[in-house]
Amino acid sequence: MGDNVAIKKASLTYTDMRCLAEHAASCFPDREFFLCADEEMPYVRGFELYGFCKKAEAVLDAIPVGRHIALLGPSSAAWLAAYFAVLSAGRVIVPLHDGMQQQELEDCLRLSDCETLLCDERRGETAAALARSLPGLRVLPLHAFIAKLRAEERETLPELCADSAAAMYFTSGTTGKSRCVMLTHRNMGAQISAVTEVLPLSETDVGLSLLPLSHTFEMMTHVAGALHCGGTLYLNESVRTVKKNLREKRPTILVAVPLILQTLHKEIVN
Repeated sequence: MGDNVAIKKASLTYTDMRCLAEHAASCFPDREFFLCADEEMPYVRGFELYGFCKKAEAVLDAIPVGRHIALLGPSSAAWLAAYFAVLSAGRVIVPLHDGMQQQELEDCLRLSDCETLLCDERRGETAAALARSLPGLRVLPLHAFIAKLRAEERETLPELCADSAAAMYFTSGTTGKSRCVMLTHRNMGAQISAVTEVLPLSETDVGLSLLPLSHTFEMMTHVAGALHCGGTLYLNESVRTVKKNLREKRPTILVAVPLILQTLHKEIVN
């Protein structure tokens, strides 16, 4: 891209996550974002992601604005597409860690007052068990939800109140039960605006996502950074594929917590 566009990208201020999807669709409509091992949806293009955002209100019309929708599954383009779609429709997204045990998931769903669970079909047994334990919980298969978004023709962008809840994240719970943190649209917009201004990213950068997508650090750096600059982001499937993906994808940027870096260092030394 030319220098003027680069300067414009660097100085962008986002009011919410939906604005980030709109930017990606405008600047990188055909770029393949969030490349993953999911055969049903190996990536999502920029124009398609924002299209999902515009169709979500119609698909979710049976769920009132402001209600909480949980999201569970391994890292994938479908997971991220659903995340942006739910936020854009004014519903509150509740990302759940894919490695949580059954009881932890039940506790988080109760605490966050979720009546709907978007769940990757690969976690079907977990979803069925949760539905049995939590009467009234409605389970929506993730890829079926994506299919509905693709088929929907109606488009609308409801107004997003800056100080309304956008997402509810759960802490890791290392010192006890997981605690819930609520983020507003303003919170998330300010965060990605600050991060994208500081991170020296470009379209040629390649990232490898190692942290769970339910981790705010991952969402606000790797994911937001890729959409902002048009870079490539590969989603790692599991801890067993980290070394293989590092060799094959050759990332230029890696966002990680100390534990992951210590583990990688041990592997290299050994």
